[in-house]
Amino acid sequence: MTSPFLAIDVGASRIKSALIVDGEVREHTPEPVAKDISGLLLQIVATYDRAAAGKRLAWGLCMPGLIDVSSQTLRYSANFDARDVPVVELLTATLPGAKSVPAEIEVARRLTAAGEASVVATRMRGEPSTRRRLC
Repeated sequence: MTSPFLAIDVGASRIKSALIVDGEVREHTPEPVAKDISGLLLQIVATYDRAAAGKRLAWGLCMPGLIDVSSQTLRYSANFDARDVPVVELLTATLPGAKSVPAEIEVARRLTAAGEASVVATRMRGEPSTRRRLC
């Protein structure tokens, strides 16, 4: 049995999330994304709260923009008119119990490319794809 993980995908027009428990993906209803960075951070907190249901939950976030993965900072996002926002640090300080669980942030296009590469490799090996699409 693996620990539950919350995947959050912030797009230009909507935010999607899925809770992964023991390899099973439980998708949540997409909703329109906030128009500014402070609204987005509140929206991510609400998404986490709904999925965690009072428990500690490892989570990951992908979003558009220039992201410094090593410092977990959004360097620039035209979508949210934001510069140099320490997204994971701000969210970790806000989310209940989040300081003691793993958290990651990644550039959306990099995760999309990795997912597509995985699907192609699976097909080339002749295996059936188990891909579940969040984007």
